[in-house]
Amino acid sequence: FRAVVVEGEAQVSEVMGKDHEGLKSVVDHFFGPEMWANYVNTPIAQKIRVRITMVPKKWKWWDYRRMLMGSVTVD
Repeated sequence: FRAVVVEGEAQVSEVMGKDHEGLKSVVDHFFGPEMWANYVNTPIAQKIRVRITMVPKKWKWWDYRRMLMGSVTVD
């Protein structure tokens, strides 16, 4: 099990309308391109999109398989 936690300031973009570019690549990858034709008209796909960018202040990580953990503060 591996995990990363980021602490910092989130910056939310302006409303981007129904920007499906990132969502389409995920659906294509996991379900195949034929699934997108059905998925694009569902209520979930029709929601308004924004992008969140994180400005990190601190990273914490854990790797339980190798028994490692640590953190780094970004100045």
